[in-house]
Amino acid sequence: MKSTSSQGGMALISVLILVLALSALSAAILHMMGTSAIMALDETEMFKALYAAEGGIRKIIVELNNSPDMNDFLGGVLDNLQGYPVGDAVINSISCEDMGDELAVTVMGGCGTAQKTLVAHIRKPRPLDGVNAELIQWREKDPVY
Repeated sequence: MKSTSSQGGMALISVLILVLALSALSAAILHMMGTSAIMALDETEMFKALYAAEGGIRKIIVELNNSPDMNDFLGGVLDNLQGYPVGDAVINSISCEDMGDELAVTVMGGCGTAQKTLVAHIRKPRPLDGVNAELIQWREKDPVY
């Protein structure tokens, strides 16, 4: 009978080791899933911030075409766009530099803790010639991925 009780003790120890190993594996998997979910949320917020900045550029083009007087645009329209909601995100800041026939526009969009900044060159409208404002080019300032 001694051999039966020692085998029972070995079975108990084996089961405990197996349970500990499975618990450690489960904890590692849960940790990886949590990290992955946080990274996915951060990436989603970064894209929303980028889309808000792009939306700000497009809104500026629309406003320029609706109010081609640069004094009105720089005086009031531009200020009203700061804090403008774009979906779940918001336009945090806008700055505009007059460069003759075009504007250099910097728009920062934000969502949660993410912020993205776009720099765009926009051709000024010339209503007398029938030319609307249009996007020449844009780029992301300090892209980080």
